[in-house]
Amino acid sequence: MHYFKSKQEGKENVYPCVKLAKTLIAKKENTAPAAILSVFRSNGKEQKKALKDSLEMLKIMEEQGLGEKKFLGGDRIRIVDIAFGTIAHWYGVIEEIIEVKVLEAHALPRLHAW
Repeated sequence: MHYFKSKQEGKENVYPCVKLAKTLIAKKENTAPAAILSVFRSNGKEQKKALKDSLEMLKIMEEQGLGEKKFLGGDRIRIVDIAFGTIAHWYGVIEEIIEVKVLEAHALPRLHAW
């Protein structure tokens, strides 16, 4: 984060996803990928808690990352879109295997459409 912060000072918003990254990093014990993976690695009550945590983080991504923009990084595709796209690409497959939906259209409409 220090690197991103130093690059931001006094410049145009070179890294528009910095606010999103700071918010996700500030979350207690999990990062977004860790929270999402824990849904797929757990079961029962542990999986329900992991699903709740993941949905909370995905909502943050939807609200602060996407907002009304076309991409997570703004109006152009950036590394954050590529990184998340790599994970999101496999959601459907993994959801089908473990029979748990994470990225549903009714809960996260903009992120789902993205």
